[in-house]
Amino acid sequence: MELKEFFSSYTLEYKLTEERKVKILNDIKSRIIESKEQLESLNKIDFNHWHKNIDMDELIKIIEKYKNIEVQNRPSQKNIVIYYGNPYLTLHLCIQAFIYKKQLILETGEFMLGINVGIINMINSVLEENRLPKLLMHSIEINEKEKIAENNIKVIIIGAESKKWEYEGMCQYIPYNNYLAYCEDGTLIELKDTIYQYACTNLFEMEFLYEDNIEDVIEEMNARKGYICLILTRDKEIEKVAKEKIEARGLYINTNPFSLEEFNIDTKWLN
Repeated sequence: MELKEFFSSYTLEYKLTEERKVKILNDIKSRIIESKEQLESLNKIDFNHWHKNIDMDELIKIIEKYKNIEVQNRPSQKNIVIYYGNPYLTLHLCIQAFIYKKQLILETGEFMLGINVGIINMINSVLEENRLPKLLMHSIEINEKEKIAENNIKVIIIGAESKKWEYEGMCQYIPYNNYLAYCEDGTLIELKDTIYQYACTNLFEMEFLYEDNIEDVIEEMNARKGYICLILTRDKEIEKVAKEKIEARGLYINTNPFSLEEFNIDTKWLN
């Protein structure tokens, strides 16, 4: 289905009350619980290629969070969201689609394709059962970039930094649980590798810097607005300078960088 065809196929003029919102969220929750075996089977297929596991309980927690998000009936929007395929983020985006009247095409590439499409199809079916329009479509890759601007479609790139160059001048880029890290001491390489493996396994995006000195590291970290930064060092002077000069969404020095961060996306980013 082409972009224009998808975005012109559905009307988004509906009224959403708090009561109706909670009912739909409960329906989505029930569907996920009922479909647990199916989702786990899809995840198992994805795991064979990507080695990533999804916690079904985490999906339920995400749904519960939106019961406290206030409904705001506003004009509908057409959006393409390009991100790195985190299925938890898929669920956030799907829920925000019906709460904020957003018709979305989600592009993840082939990453975690089975469970991502499973979540999208499940929520679309719940929306249709509740007499709301189908809002979501999964696309492996957007091939009609020239039609985006002429059809007044908003492009949001979340976390997938390499993609923003393909949509230069047409997109809003949002770092999303992107980690930028630096290991200063060779004796900490084993810890560095453990942290990196944890990030990959748990669907965080982490990039290590290999600059020669701390000043270059600080400059690069400050240039990456919205990133969470990690420094591994035994040098107290480097620790002191980093604390004084690095301006980041979160700065961790020799500390677990995942202890306070959640799979969560601020609703203002997509409004």
